[in-house]
Amino acid sequence: MIFSIRNRWTIAEAIQVSWSLYETDTRKREIDWLLETLEMYHLESWIILTYYNKEEEIEINWKLIKFVPVCKW
Repeated sequence: MIFSIRNRWTIAEAIQVSWSLYETDTRKREIDWLLETLEMYHLESWIILTYYNKEEEIEINWKLIKFVPVCKW
């Protein structure tokens, strides 16, 4: 599930909610999709809220993806 936070007419931030991204295939699929979305909306960062994953940040192609456990958000 994806939530977008708008600033008038543009998307300022996007948040994705996922149960877990521990499985390699799921993680790769989600990250690939996110990179496409980041490019489409000209965003530089994205937050993924998860139930099980640890807090983590990764940078791919100058785009930042933050994994944040729901309990810390």
